Amino acid sequence: SSGINAEYGEGFKDRVRGWEDEIAELLSVNPSRVVFRGNLMDLFDPSWTRQQMAVKFASMLLAQYNKRSADRAMLWIWNKEFIKTDFLSHDPRDVTLTHGDAYNLIFFSGTKDTYTFHLRKEDVYKLLQGTFILSNLVSPLLTVAAGGVVYEETNVGPLPLVSDIRTWDGVPYGEWPERVKVVANSITAPYFWKIEKLTRGIVSNFATDRYGNAITLEDARAPSDPNEMDLFLSYLAEHTEPLDS
Repeated sequence: SSGINAEYGEGFKDRVRGWEDEIAELLSVNPSRVVFRGNLMDLFDPSWTRQQMAVKFASMLLAQYNKRSADRAMLWIWNKEFIKTDFLSHDPRDVTLTHGDAYNLIFFSGTKDTYTFHLRKEDVYKLLQGTFILSNLVSPLLTVAAGGVVYEETNVGPLPLVSDIRTWDGVPYGEWPERVKVVANSITAPYFWKIEKLTRGIVSNFATDRYGNAITLEDARAPSDPNEMDLFLSYLAEHTEPLDS
């Protein structure tokens, strides 16, 4: 079964052809090439909220990144707006994706450069605890989907209280190093250098190098690292059923 619903008439088909031409030009690939066939429930369970799906997707990106990097990251900063699951029209337990389909799912951030920097572990707590405030004071793009960590939320009035923070593989917050490596894309990363200004000094900028020294956004850019599309395609290649040659 096809992963993308193309039954919207000629106007929609024309848009799809336009997207395919854009993908081919940007990525130098054949957008019609099948890259996955099988079950995608581990990423796109329809019973999940978009936020839950975004956290799961970000955790997948982090796992794929750490397979390639000797300097492992602990956190992947993502956002539920980066994933466009409305492109998926069929049961994710039996889906076929082309390269173009995969791109359409994360086209907003998929081919952007990634940025790596460090946060104090208490700043990770502040980020998770303060995401409600930051999303209102700074940008909805700081409604964080934090790949690589899990935590409990208990509502206290209108605000959630974060507790029991731990990594995806069970390392509790108290055992984390004082500074943790973080990855973000070029849409989200710049906000870590704008927080102090946009909050009028209420919250300081978080991002540093591994030693706690201030760095610029350009210092953090990692153009040689795989982007999110690269990592997603790697995941799909690992989990697909056999494809026709």
